[in-house]
Amino acid sequence: MNTILLSEIAAHVQGELVGYDRPVSGVREIQHAGPEHITFFLNSKYQKYLTTTQAAAVLVDRHHPQCPAAQIIVSDTYYAYSRVLWLFHPPRKPVDILPSHIHPEAHVAEDAIVSGALVARGATIESGCVIHPGVHVGEGVTIGKNCLIYPGVVIYAGCHIGSNVIVHANSVLGCDGYGYATHQGVHHKIPHVGTLVIEDDVEIGGSTVIDRAVLGEARIGRGTKIDNLVHIGHNARIGAHCFITAQCGFAGSATIGDYVALGGQCGINGHLNVASRTMFAAKSGITKSIDEPGTYAGYPAVPQKQWQREVAGIRRLDALQKKVQQLESTLAALLERNAHERD
Repeated sequence: MNTILLSEIAAHVQGELVGYDRPVSGVREIQHAGPEHITFFLNSKYQKYLTTTQAAAVLVDRHHPQCPAAQIIVSDTYYAYSRVLWLFHPPRKPVDILPSHIHPEAHVAEDAIVSGALVARGATIESGCVIHPGVHVGEGVTIGKNCLIYPGVVIYAGCHIGSNVIVHANSVLGCDGYGYATHQGVHHKIPHVGTLVIEDDVEIGGSTVIDRAVLGEARIGRGTKIDNLVHIGHNARIGAHCFITAQCGFAGSATIGDYVALGGQCGINGHLNVASRTMFAAKSGITKSIDEPGTYAGYPAVPQKQWQREVAGIRRLDALQKKVQQLESTLAALLERNAHERD
């Protein structure tokens, strides 16, 4: 197994090494790390392990005198941790290159790896890409530099993928959206003749589906990260650097600003706008446009503090009902006694 000196790791993450320099061969959690590992300290819940860890070194944001291991002090521990993981675990490339069907009028860069894929007429795959088995690259598709496309991905004709994009297994990009015109009781399909643009540095999880536009383009903004099992409807425009977690669903023509974060299973209605730097708790239902940045929750989504008050009120209803019943019983008894006294 390859080893890396702590001093080399410190240089790589632009940190300061405090303690002895030595080689390490991997990364482990602070409670499980051994002398051959580097570890990390991110959460105060693991404070007790700082004094007992067997790791060779710990990534920290400040010096901890009680820690017996060497320390690499960095400004952003989580980011440094991710960079160290990449050092030890670079992206895997296919070991066995399977035969592919590449159309003579497609362009594939010489250093791109295409294994067991279908690349249609007029498609372009740029330098540094890795295309795994079972991928379908449709007619006229463009894929930028250094993209990683995992098995079973389908990219429909005319889609444009930027550079440094990762698409996980079995996702579908650029299929027709859910559009029908009902005439005389019959649903007639509306052709989707637009396209889909995925900007640079986007990551798309497994089994996610992103529809194309009916006309013009649907777009996923630069640096946005999309989890598994997400559906994004036709004509949607998602801003830059958004977080979209598992099982979120976007109806058609939703427009989302930059740096929007959505918890799992959020639902977004069609033809609405969401302001940049807005956050939604899991299972939020966004039924109308959100114009003010903030944190929202509930169905329909409202400011989180309002939702918390409403939920707290609902939870008190049972006790309130019992109290009302007691008051009603007391009042009925008083009325009955007064009636007897008058008699």
